[in-house]
Amino acid sequence: MGESPQEKTLSSMRKDTFLPLLVGFAIASFVTGVESFRVLVAGNYHNQDFDFNLLIFPIIFYMTNMRFVIGNLLHITASEQNEGHSWASSWTVMIVQHTILVVLGLFIYQGSEFFFLPILLILLVFDIIWVASMNIYKKIRHNESDWTPSIGWVVINSISTGVILFLMYNPWVKPFSDFGYMILLSTFTVAAVADFVLTVKRHKKLFSKNS
Repeated sequence: MGESPQEKTLSSMRKDTFLPLLVGFAIASFVTGVESFRVLVAGNYHNQDFDFNLLIFPIIFYMTNMRFVIGNLLHITASEQNEGHSWASSWTVMIVQHTILVVLGLFIYQGSEFFFLPILLILLVFDIIWVASMNIYKKIRHNESDWTPSIGWVVINSISTGVILFLMYNPWVKPFSDFGYMILLSTFTVAAVADFVLTVKRHKKLFSKNS
């Protein structure tokens, strides 16, 4: 059976409007991060005591950005994601996520780093709620054919959230100490690797088609 007029209209909107808009937001977040990184390096280039810890937040930002960009683009273009209301809600959530990423990119340079972790925390918690709610909704509907992000992303982001909260509120290790920076970098590096493995596993058919 061919697509109905409504399905054709929705498919056209996805291809011609929503997907380019999502890509535009992704590019904007990267550009914002690049500009903030340029300001950071330019302000410390001639400093003989350059603190390499200043590079930690840019690295975390780009690893996190890549996770969300790749994951969201794969999710929004998944063939199983064919219900209009489900696709529209996913698209709305992703636009919000990439808006947060654009804002996050503004706060990776020296002097604004105290805003970085709270904004990153908002992004992670938002994603946790979204993915968890989608999995709950799937269980309620008892529909195994719906494409739903793996609960593994909830685990990854929950661990990252826990580390941030620990560093922000524990009395022993501060997030801007050398040890704190090392914990943050290690956590988000492991999260990025775990996310990549989970993404490849989740989209194994898609990757095999392009290989």
